Amino acid sequence: MGMSGNYGPRDDAESERTIARAIELGITLIDTADVYGLGHNEMLLGRALRGRRERVVLATKFAFRHSPDGAVAICGRPDYVREACDASLAQGENLARNVAIVDALGAIAAELGANAAQVALAWVLAQGDDIVPIPGTKRVRYVEENAAAVDLTLSPAHLARIAAVAPKGAAAGSRISGNSPSQRARAQAQR
Repeated sequence: MGMSGNYGPRDDAESERTIARAIELGITLIDTADVYGLGHNEMLLGRALRGRRERVVLATKFAFRHSPDGAVAICGRPDYVREACDASLAQGENLARNVAIVDALGAIAAELGANAAQVALAWVLAQGDDIVPIPGTKRVRYVEENAAAVDLTLSPAHLARIAAVAPKGAAAGSRISGNSPSQRARAQAQR
């Protein structure tokens, strides 16, 4: 199910509804590929299959290997097969683990009348005067929310709960999407 721009403009909400409906109709094989959206498709599937993963067989396709010089070749070597499968399927697993952390932070945020991003920024601010958060945004709404995090005070109990649900190293996967073998080769070629 290439729903990440390979077959026209992507629409994540429609794609998630399509996957949900497919499962309702009894479809039990869902496929992806490392070339579908440069890792986006796997993350989309992770969201769409949340709470339903056990109801489907998840398959991944591969073969197009990008070399650092930008050349594309068909590759079916066993080491690449393992690498491509691991990278593709890890995206959905990482998303599920990270969503659980965000949900837990969201519960703390709800108690404080804030959102999870504001709690994260308040946590960074609580780490000491020599630590500075550097949030990025391109929307007025988010810059206003980010600025409001300065007024959010986390109690020692809140800090302890955050440490319990999001200890150092708890986030899964790389910080930036695009961890398939092909994506890594393309990124290396662009440096």
